[in-house]
Amino acid sequence: MKMKSNASKKRRKYQGGQTLILAVLAVIIIAAAIVFLFDLQNIIRGKIKAQTAVDAAALVGAKWQMNSLNMIGELNIIKACTTIITDMPETASGKYSSNPLWGPNNNDVSCLSEASSLLSQMQVRIGFTGPLIGFGAAQQAAKNNGLNYVDEYCVELAQKYEYLSSEEGDVYYGSDVTIPALYGYSWREPYTEMIRNIMQYSDLDMPTGVAVNMNSCWVSEPLLSSDSNISNNYLSMKSIYTAINANYWCALTGLLREDFGDSKWWGNIELVMNSNSFRYESELLPLGLKYTFSGSGIYNQALDSGALYGPDDANEKIMDNSNTSSGYERPKESDLLHNNYDNEDPYLCDENGEYLYDADNNHIVYDAASYDIEITETGINKLYFINPATGNVVYPGLYTKDTDEYWAPLPRISWTVYDTEFWNPYSDADSDDWKDTWGKYLRKDFKEGYRYYGAVSCAGAIVQPKLISSKWNRLDSKSQDTENDYIGDALEFGGQSSSGGQSINQYASRLKSSEAAMRNGTISDIEVFSLAKSYGRIPVANGEYLTPCSVLMVLPVFERPLIIPVELEKPSDFTPDFKWAAFKREYLPLLGTVSNVDDMPALMAESYPEHWNAGWFSFYHNALVKLNNASWRQQGIDWLETVIDEDTEKTNEDTCNYWPSSGPGTRQAPSIPF
Repeated sequence: MKMKSNASKKRRKYQGGQTLILAVLAVIIIAAAIVFLFDLQNIIRGKIKAQTAVDAAALVGAKWQMNSLNMIGELNIIKACTTIITDMPETASGKYSSNPLWGPNNNDVSCLSEASSLLSQMQVRIGFTGPLIGFGAAQQAAKNNGLNYVDEYCVELAQKYEYLSSEEGDVYYGSDVTIPALYGYSWREPYTEMIRNIMQYSDLDMPTGVAVNMNSCWVSEPLLSSDSNISNNYLSMKSIYTAINANYWCALTGLLREDFGDSKWWGNIELVMNSNSFRYESELLPLGLKYTFSGSGIYNQALDSGALYGPDDANEKIMDNSNTSSGYERPKESDLLHNNYDNEDPYLCDENGEYLYDADNNHIVYDAASYDIEITETGINKLYFINPATGNVVYPGLYTKDTDEYWAPLPRISWTVYDTEFWNPYSDADSDDWKDTWGKYLRKDFKEGYRYYGAVSCAGAIVQPKLISSKWNRLDSKSQDTENDYIGDALEFGGQSSSGGQSINQYASRLKSSEAAMRNGTISDIEVFSLAKSYGRIPVANGEYLTPCSVLMVLPVFERPLIIPVELEKPSDFTPDFKWAAFKREYLPLLGTVSNVDDMPALMAESYPEHWNAGWFSFYHNALVKLNNASWRQQGIDWLETVIDEDTEKTNEDTCNYWPSSGPGTRQAPSIPF
């Protein structure tokens, strides 16, 4: 019994430390899990906070776009009302006449043109100031929701300001390129000053006003061009680099099969300046408007569409006093221009403006079958007699005069209209274009009148949360082997023969991968977007609705801004990622000067040390190194062409867009087999 007891004690002596080792490992793993959970909570909280901020910014921007469009529409209506005539002020030269606008020898037509031009100037001013106020208000909304200003966004805006305010910017904004004054409004200086005020320079002369980036259409924005289709079609797409680093073969089917025969397959990449002309409106949150002098055509198009009349006589019309979203009541004189300038039933008068009477002493009415009217450059309606026998036109020296004794002023009025490049209706619900865009995400069609592309407010931000795991000190500060300085390495059990040892080693490997991701910052940036848009529609006869842009003339019909899915109308020139913007501006043009992608680190460190050493471009550079590897490209092609069903000869590539989804859209297949 004594010998057995001694043997038992001996075994316990050698086994006593095993529990302690496992306990220590468990404590370390639990501590690591707590840290990662804490970081995960920080990321989720930061994501929610940032998303709320950009949602608020996008809505505020869209709200000001809506206000601007409605104010411009109100001014269009003032032009289309007798107010412009009855309330027309005396000009500085004193040329205003209290007599009706008739007769060849008065200056009222020029006064009308002057009044219309003044209203157009107000519309141009709104086109600049409204969106800029919206941009500034959006920044404040983002800050009120917890975001701070971002240095890179402020620097970007400061660069645009330098172009606007300096002689260097004359290549884009100089008098040789743009009109220095539109309708008498010299836009450049006040436009520049408004942008400077938005930047909010601090005492250190640093701009601190911008917290979120928003969609813009800068004339001075550079573009990339190359003699390689690979560069033109792929390298300017941010998603391509993400797909390369993730081995997402389904998104790379076209790229992998491009011709990489030339060692410099990216070609000679160069920066080219945007050739788009200046739009005479704010380049931040642009409204997408134009100004036209084809007065009668624009007005008649709105009139013929029924937009100015409303659904029926019993309901309010756009031109009526109370039908305004702002509650503003127009003057009682604001009747339809068509009713007050009756071109269809004018009277005849002589060259002195005196009415012509018939034998019964009644005014002689203009007969369209016998006479033709020409509106001269001075705005006078000359009447030509058409000989019914010969069809020849004879000028008898007669003039026409409207029933209200006013000359038709429409050709003298300019209107603010929608630019069809920005504003256009969606495709029909059964078209391929609809199915590939909106129809891919929506179960049902939009309500009538809301189916249109137009001005949008897109906001985005990059937020870098504070993570504990990304700041862990290495276990051995004296160690030069940085490849093995990870907690995951320290947790390796070393026992591959036992299932317990293998499991612990697997956990250690996963922990190391997570540590590496945290340290490299690949998951530390929170990128958020939001898109808002102003909606409105025009009621017409039979209870139907028109989209606002169905009528070229801008009218005050916009009712409310709404947030919509960002992928549905995301502006192509918008990105909140200043690192990506810098990559396109700095890295890619420099890449076009070398023949080997491996030369880029040294060249970037010399040319752009601040951004390169900060790791801004490592994600994209690593993707290009990967893409440059022929064996890696072949790996992707082999996977795409692998047959997974012998009976149907279906390949992995066939499944890329084949997977069914529970939602209205399709689900992508995995990039690699699991």
